[in-house]
Amino acid sequence: MSGEFYLNDGRLSQAEVELIQHFSRHIARRYQMESSSIEFRFKTIQIGMSKTTKLLAHSRNVYPYFIKIGEKKTINKEVSNFNRASARIPPLYIPPLETVIDGSIDKYYSENVAKSALVAYRYISGHNKGTPSTSLLEAFSSINKYTMIELIDELFGIVMKDLHAFGEDVDYCKFEHLFHNESRFSEIGSKRLSEMVRQYNEFIEYAPTPELPHGMVHGDLHCENVIVNKRLSPIIIDFEMMRQEGCLLNDFAEFEVALIVAALEADTDMYAPIARRIYSRINMFELFGTDKLSRSIQAIRINLADMLFRESCMEANAEQILGIQTVYNSLLLRYLCSYSFVAKKSLAEQRSLVVFAVLEDLFDRKFHLCLEQH
Repeated sequence: MSGEFYLNDGRLSQAEVELIQHFSRHIARRYQMESSSIEFRFKTIQIGMSKTTKLLAHSRNVYPYFIKIGEKKTINKEVSNFNRASARIPPLYIPPLETVIDGSIDKYYSENVAKSALVAYRYISGHNKGTPSTSLLEAFSSINKYTMIELIDELFGIVMKDLHAFGEDVDYCKFEHLFHNESRFSEIGSKRLSEMVRQYNEFIEYAPTPELPHGMVHGDLHCENVIVNKRLSPIIIDFEMMRQEGCLLNDFAEFEVALIVAALEADTDMYAPIARRIYSRINMFELFGTDKLSRSIQAIRINLADMLFRESCMEANAEQILGIQTVYNSLLLRYLCSYSFVAKKSLAEQRSLVVFAVLEDLFDRKFHLCLEQH
């Protein structure tokens, strides 16, 4: 995540600035304050491949907000998905919707603004006024091992379980492997990443497609989309990629890879050897180690196993477990490609080159292991 900046620092387009100014006036009316007394500072959420602008905003006079700006159809989709999610997720784990600002309504907006919209969520972290919100990506290094496991258990045992609706009438459908768009990944000119995408697409073309539980998935569950509140509990944001019909293993696999990225961002020297060891020789439900990263990934997989075989009453025979493991491995490969792309393209710091290199290595280890098992 980049450093904080003010509205007039030239980090946003003119259309985005106008929409945020309108939002600031809305907040001033809400708090019965002068607009000039509310000066927001921002942090951008960079991880992910969405084309929207995602900001965490805070001011000394009001509570923190999550703001998202993009094309009207994208923001409408975000709001629609949020309404579906809020009907399932307990209120403590999802921020309330503050406002939606449509740039085409006000005739005084410029032509560029008319094509855009803004959605804002309030009190996203429960922190004090003036205190910036903290994502799990930022908080990774400061959260101890046991608190991290509790947070992950809360995320998957309560929040994601409710969103996924495990234990209800879960549909079992043939898993459909998703191919990566090779041309998109070639945009950044990395031959190694293009080769990774090609290997992934080649592998899943012949991978098995067992019947697996399908339902509503978040679809973009990375560590910047999990805000950590004062109680060190998770709050989920950003529902643009949510879909009502997806394989329920997706969120678990993406979050696992995103957690690797968070660890590497926190301390590459410390966590790179651990991450490499994790992906050398490991079955899906066999993960050991006392380190925070190892235990965290173990917590993710224990939650997945618990939900698959207890909540959804899935048959835990050897053939079914092998099919699940193959699918999960293919999803890990997919997200290792995706986050390599993000690290290479979006992370501006020198560390991004190290993160990219480690993710490449993890992909190689997992890919060759998949070939042996396949």
